[in-house]
Amino acid sequence: MVHVVFMHHGLWGNHSHLDYIAKKLEHKYKEDLIIGLIDKNSGLHTYDGIDVLGDESVRWVENFLFDKPDVTEVSFIGYSLGGLVMRYTVGKLYHKKFFDKYTPVNFITFASPHLGASKLPNKIFNHLFNFFSGNIALRTGKQIALLDHFLNGLPLLVIMSNPNYCFFQALELFKRRALFTNVLNDRMITYTSGSISVSIENVATNSFNVE
Repeated sequence: MVHVVFMHHGLWGNHSHLDYIAKKLEHKYKEDLIIGLIDKNSGLHTYDGIDVLGDESVRWVENFLFDKPDVTEVSFIGYSLGGLVMRYTVGKLYHKKFFDKYTPVNFITFASPHLGASKLPNKIFNHLFNFFSGNIALRTGKQIALLDHFLNGLPLLVIMSNPNYCFFQALELFKRRALFTNVLNDRMITYTSGSISVSIENVATNSFNVE
């Protein structure tokens, strides 16, 4: 029984940004685990759109597993934009009956803008942030800023959060789902977006060490 962990980097990034966590997992689990660092979408290609990156990732995953008949379990990890790409990817894989063959185990994201990256338009800086974030990163930026019209006039992130669509239904299959996000000092991804929370009021901010 072999478990594959697929990973996707963030905006402007590449697969080497996840080398550290990949090496740590390989060292701990050795031959029982295979790491799949998705290297298809890097640099300026991250501007192409979450859906385009997700479709490329679907093909990458299928090609990666083609000659690995011993694989029975899969997990997905996404950093920043990669978390949204992975959500789209597992949704499309679900639609293709992928999880009839492979058992979904872990779905994990780090500092991913699940609720988008727009700020409340109550300050001049926030207006400027929303404008630039929705335009500088081109198609991807518009999707993160909820300015796109992916389906029936609704933004992609709204569609992906709807229980009636494959993106949501795929997540329900995983044994474990975890979100990790910054509480403070992240100017791009707010705590509420990264953790899918209404507010930050009940978050403990005492410092602690992570080994």
